[in-house]
Amino acid sequence: MSVNDRKVFVMALMLVALVSIFVPVASAVSETWYLYPTSTGGPPAYLHLEKTYPETGGYNIGNGKTPDWNAGPAQCSLTLGEGQWSLYLDCTAPTNGGTIDIRVSRWSEASDQTIASANGVSIAGDHSTQTVQMSGVNRDFESGVWLVLFITWHQGATAGDLTVWGGNGKSTLTTPGSDPGFPVPELSSLALFSVGLLALVGYVAYKRRKI
Repeated sequence: MSVNDRKVFVMALMLVALVSIFVPVASAVSETWYLYPTSTGGPPAYLHLEKTYPETGGYNIGNGKTPDWNAGPAQCSLTLGEGQWSLYLDCTAPTNGGTIDIRVSRWSEASDQTIASANGVSIAGDHSTQTVQMSGVNRDFESGVWLVLFITWHQGATAGDLTVWGGNGKSTLTTPGSDPGFPVPELSSLALFSVGLLALVGYVAYKRRKI
């Protein structure tokens, strides 16, 4: 590298350092996932966690059944879990209600690791809403690993399904404030700017060598 090339490179690094003072690095924040049932009474594969609320719809859970709502596979590595998880449940139960078991999981074909859970949560009869707080632990996600919410329904004295309602203002799952973003944490503005700037410096140095 020539003297002039080194000068350009040093100036670029100084500019990156200067920008880092003023460009905020993205911080972790809690996210809200909407429980999205794409077909009433359909198989668990049709249940999703969505960051934007879908149309309102209900999903019926039979006694003792454990369907899962999933956010899809992570597309990069991240750590998720430490702090308070919150499930806001909008549901309709048989007259005498029942109980549910809740579990948030780091799921793959090789393993199923619990992040947060709550068992024996009472559900009132007829239509009701309630919020369940759960303490979560750290879990590392690799690319291809799924974030999944399991809900198990246990009917009371009156037999019948539990209907979970999803959509605008309906059931949601909120992650802890330590959530870096799932499934694709975006690069900060500084990182993108730095990569582009260094690429430009490399291009200038290459052109100068050809002159």
